[in-house]
Amino acid sequence: SWRIPRPGFLLDLAYLMLIEAIDPFTCTWCFGRAEVRDDKGLVIYCHACDGTGKRPMRDMDRARVLDIPKSSWSNTWGERYRETQIETVDRWEDLIGGALRRRIA
Repeated sequence: SWRIPRPGFLLDLAYLMLIEAIDPFTCTWCFGRAEVRDDKGLVIYCHACDGTGKRPMRDMDRARVLDIPKSSWSNTWGERYRETQIETVDRWEDLIGGALRRRIA
């Protein structure tokens, strides 16, 4: 049985999952290019996003958005969140992506 921290928490958790799935979280340093120019104009790997072009959402950010302590996220909600995300949102992405690829092909 899950001990829910406050009314509306599970709905907020679901919204967070959807937001993470649809928001590109573009890196604000390289603007999604995964590379930047140094002082001499040379193109280098973007260290802000580790060359992904995305600004990763951290557990600390998730806890803050859900208004719970980071320890509560780490000890209780983080693993549940990832499991649910894999079982639902990631699966939907795969299904929708496959359907679109079949239509385009």
